[in-house]
Amino acid sequence: MRVRAAREACGLSQQALADAIGAKSHQNIYNYERGYREPKFEVLERIAAATNRPLTWFFQDEPAAEPAPSIGREKQELSAKPPSDTASDEREKQELASGQSRGDPDTKSLLAQLVAAQVQMLQAQARAEERADQRHGEMMQALTALTHEQMRTRAEAARTQRRLEQMEAELREMDEGDDADCCEGQDACSG
Repeated sequence: MRVRAAREACGLSQQALADAIGAKSHQNIYNYERGYREPKFEVLERIAAATNRPLTWFFQDEPAAEPAPSIGREKQELSAKPPSDTASDEREKQELASGQSRGDPDTKSLLAQLVAAQVQMLQAQARAEERADQRHGEMMQALTALTHEQMRTRAEAARTQRRLEQMEAELREMDEGDDADCCEGQDACSG
């Protein structure tokens, strides 16, 4: 991902880019630039807008950095190049930076297809994450409802248990009272 190249080309600091896209911290930009995290599609769209780059530009290969030549060789190489080559190289660099290369049409077509497929993949990933978040929310609501129902059931069971214990106590008292009445009657009958 070419987030750093886009940011630096615009002369933005990590904090300035974070502010421009509404990120919580410059740490998000740092993580995107280092490849520790991939920005979501919506975030990448905001980065593209803030850096004035087409979305497809972020999926193009970065130009390979050439090794730094020694000072003596650098002077020889510069003096050996005709001025038109230097101007041509500069135009190519600008075209690469703007995402407008004069490359082979077949290569451009394949690159466009690849970028379109990557954009579709990012969009599908964003939709899948939204669905997963929604499903997670639904599951949490269901779990909360079940927990509340379980608590109500337990409370009702406790009330029922207390009522049964009260009824058993009342029955014991009634049985004790009947036994006492029965015994009094037997004394009267035998006597």
